[in-house]
Amino acid sequence: MENLDPTSPKSSNGEDNGEGPSGGSSPPRGNRPLRGNTGLSGLRGGRGTGGATGQRGGGTTIPFLASEKAGDEDPGDNPGEWANLIETHAWDCFKKGNGDYTESTSFGNLKVLSSKRDLYVRKAPAADIFARINSRTQNAEAALAQVKGTPDDNECDRCEKKAGPFTTCVIVEDELNGACANCHWQSNGAACSFRRNKEGATRATRNRGKQPASSAAVTKAIKQKKSDYTQRLRELFKQGEYLQDMVDSTVTTVKTLRSNVEGSQTTLAGVVKSLQKQQTNLTEYHDESKALIDEIMEDWDE
Repeated sequence: MENLDPTSPKSSNGEDNGEGPSGGSSPPRGNRPLRGNTGLSGLRGGRGTGGATGQRGGGTTIPFLASEKAGDEDPGDNPGEWANLIETHAWDCFKKGNGDYTESTSFGNLKVLSSKRDLYVRKAPAADIFARINSRTQNAEAALAQVKGTPDDNECDRCEKKAGPFTTCVIVEDELNGACANCHWQSNGAACSFRRNKEGATRATRNRGKQPASSAAVTKAIKQKKSDYTQRLRELFKQGEYLQDMVDSTVTTVKTLRSNVEGSQTTLAGVVKSLQKQQTNLTEYHDESKALIDEIMEDWDE
């Protein structure tokens, strides 16, 4: 993690809280010359133009922080010199090597909002906070969000542990990727529980109605099986209809044959009777023929 001031202490959890040198609270350093290695390029506190000029090589008067003026109590919703300084100063972190000055999108979005409070930090002196804002885009965005945003009644996990330089857990809707200003400081936004919860909710919304890949594969296989079964059933129904037609046709044929057989039986009975009658007639004819022949033979003998 970046640390411009090698004397800046760490919090109990090992994170940079933006505090000043260890060994007790530092005396107010706003509006007076800076001494030592502050990491401020071209800054001469107390000898500038009386405001935030943003000129390289010139002077900038660094105002007292609200915490340095108000002691241990947060002054509340009273924007002051630091709120104006953060918004209007030309911070080095936005200056390019070719001399261009381009503020980040988030910083620009935050600037159009109304300031709600002055910057209030835990213990760090003004010069150290100024140096850290000057050195990193995320710090400038975090500081501006802190004076523009809304304190959350339920602090994020890191703010509950007093991580970060600011005394309150402040968020700005749709900015800093859902992280609070304290966590966005020093690029720790990914660790903010607000961002994690938001990303989790976004993923849940995006995946609503969807299933894990393995479950989706199983569902796809089941749907394919159902489709196969449906197709088979349709084929079986068609075959059943065909077989039913064949059965109906066979029944009709049997009925026809039965009628034909019954008709044939009647006809056959008539034929038998006719044959029997013809046989009787033939027998009578034979007997008559024989008698006639016998009579002729007798006459012939005489």
